[in-house]
Amino acid sequence: QHGLPPRRFPAFGLALSMRHNATKFAFLEGPRPQPGASLDDAMVEFWQGPARSKLQVFLHDALTGKLEPSRMSDAPPEEEGVDVDQEAKEKPGRVRIMVGRTCKFFVEASPTDGLVEVHDEWRRDHAWRTLRLDLLSPMLWRSNITVYRMDFGYNECPPEGLPLIPAGYSGYYFVPRMAKERGKKWQKMKKLDPPFDRVLSFLVKHAEVRPKLNVEALLLELETAAKRVEQIGAAKGFVSDGRRWAASAGIGLGGLLAFLWLRRRRRPPSSPPAPGAADSAAPEGSSGSSSSTAAGTTSADGADFRKWPGSVRDTD
Repeated sequence: QHGLPPRRFPAFGLALSMRHNATKFAFLEGPRPQPGASLDDAMVEFWQGPARSKLQVFLHDALTGKLEPSRMSDAPPEEEGVDVDQEAKEKPGRVRIMVGRTCKFFVEASPTDGLVEVHDEWRRDHAWRTLRLDLLSPMLWRSNITVYRMDFGYNECPPEGLPLIPAGYSGYYFVPRMAKERGKKWQKMKKLDPPFDRVLSFLVKHAEVRPKLNVEALLLELETAAKRVEQIGAAKGFVSDGRRWAASAGIGLGGLLAFLWLRRRRRPPSSPPAPGAADSAAPEGSSGSSSSTAAGTTSADGADFRKWPGSVRDTD
């Protein structure tokens, strides 16, 4: 609202009427902590000190037409206490954050050719696409191309900046080096949520770097690095999640028990004795109409009495 950075309190803005689309002005002369300092401490110092006089100047300039209307924007990293120069030394080729208030500057005066990714918080492949752009950025930096990222859910470019795209998608723009000074204009990729081979082909078409980018080599390097990071992340997630360990152990134990149960059920039954085996096994001199053994009951003529369970058939 009013172009004020989110999650900032207290904050002040001015609207020229009660209409929804009224012209708005944001009070942006807030605390600017030194690199590495606490934002909370800087806010306390600001509101206890110069805030009153700066608010008076803000209201006067807004009501007399000296201020440009504000647009929705996050705070630039510099206002959040980030040492941008030190970060550039420690992480060369990192993705740079573009916000509503810096969009016009980077579009018109980027010191190098630039690839801009725009999105919002509802895009469906956020983790997958964020990882690949983070890995691609230092690769492109070797060819003096800067990668920017902008969240259209919280930021809006001025009319001469980059236009919005439909919610839930990712889009890509190319910004030429020192565009305004050289009479150049940004270019928009038509396809939304494009695969990265299409993104690289779009970049090769418009970038002025020489020699031209090798799309196949860059794509192979990108996917190899991305798969390595994803594998490491999956392994760390598995080790750190005790529930997965318990589930895996339970599944393994259940499988072992099922295997043993099936093996026992499939064991073949013991074979019955052959007819006449009881007679041959009887002691010498013993005779009778029938012979009974632990394994079964047979008659002298070989008839199997097991057909009459629980009794032995009398014979004449």
